[in-house]
Amino acid sequence: MTNETITGDKMASDAGLRLAHYPYHYTTALRQSDSRGNGHVANGKLAALADDAREDVHTKIMGDRMAGHALHIVESNFRFLHEVTYPGSLIIGVGIEEIGNSSLREVLGFFRDDRCYVFSRLVIVKTAGGRSAPLTSEERARAEAFLVRR
Repeated sequence: MTNETITGDKMASDAGLRLAHYPYHYTTALRQSDSRGNGHVANGKLAALADDAREDVHTKIMGDRMAGHALHIVESNFRFLHEVTYPGSLIIGVGIEEIGNSSLREVLGFFRDDRCYVFSRLVIVKTAGGRSAPLTSEERARAEAFLVRR
């Protein structure tokens, strides 16, 4: 294993499909209400689970976010590689591909039995007063702990 940061299509085709490459793991049990009665977990429910997993990471990076700023999704992409079914649980790997001036490019992988079922890439922007706001040096340092590494 090296410390090379994985970006772009390399992430989706290689490391994004391996749980070990994500620095943060969030485990969640699927609920009956997540499925459509036939066992298929709705894509919208999976997006909501992604929010829960990302919120844990955001809290660790931003600390007390009630201090006049927020994080907003400005771009999102989900690749549904395999059907997610109820019952069971998922491990959602969360990592950061890139840290910008006021933004984070995040990646998530949804895993069951070492198989990636969903891969997601999002761009999150820090805002204050309705405008983008630069990440502080402390926030950047905390975000670096979540960089996806090979």
